Amino acid sequence: MTGGVTGMPTARGAARTARRAPRGEAGFSLVELLIATLVFSVVMAEAYALLRDMQVDAAYQGEAQAVMDNARIVMQTAEKYLRQAGNDPLGVGFAGVTVLGGGAVQVRADLKGSLGASDPDKGDPDGDVDDADETATLRFNPASRSFEVVSAGGTAQVVGDHIHDLLFRCYDAEGEPTVDGGRVRRVEVVVTGVAAHPHPKTGKTFAVELRSEVRVSS
Repeated sequence: MTGGVTGMPTARGAARTARRAPRGEAGFSLVELLIATLVFSVVMAEAYALLRDMQVDAAYQGEAQAVMDNARIVMQTAEKYLRQAGNDPLGVGFAGVTVLGGGAVQVRADLKGSLGASDPDKGDPDGDVDDADETATLRFNPASRSFEVVSAGGTAQVVGDHIHDLLFRCYDAEGEPTVDGGRVRRVEVVVTGVAAHPHPKTGKTFAVELRSEVRVSS
């Protein structure tokens, strides 16, 4: 028979087909690899910068929260002592507040001590202000940027730090400023807290100011 099988590739054609087939499975060229590496590097750099900024913000938020917490503690402590100032149920007669300066006052209150030597810090008022916490100085320490409470005959107890300033403004019954402890009927407390460092990114320093007015027993 002289006729061949139609549709069957010749040996030479099959060889050409085999050589062309791998082209569809070729990998990245060097240029494409360099471009992909560059894009990946840019994306990673942006992600790292974003993560770094988030870490900086989180760290500074922690410092700002510490400033706010300390300012609140200082205010609450000052209010507690001032509300007790002048408590004299037995009518002994003493000034509840003594003005020592803009950032310091001494407060007195007869609160306990009736159990005597057996337990001098408990019981009902006993007619003196010699028991623990009945006489205390409230003051701002600018050197340590802290608020201190000093009990009579005791050492200074630091109650809060991160404090930039603390003011006690005293007023009499008519609302006039006074430094006469016997006339003090109202005390305005102003607590200013400031972070120790500015924000590394914005350069702004966090600050908070709290104000309160406390009426003092006459």
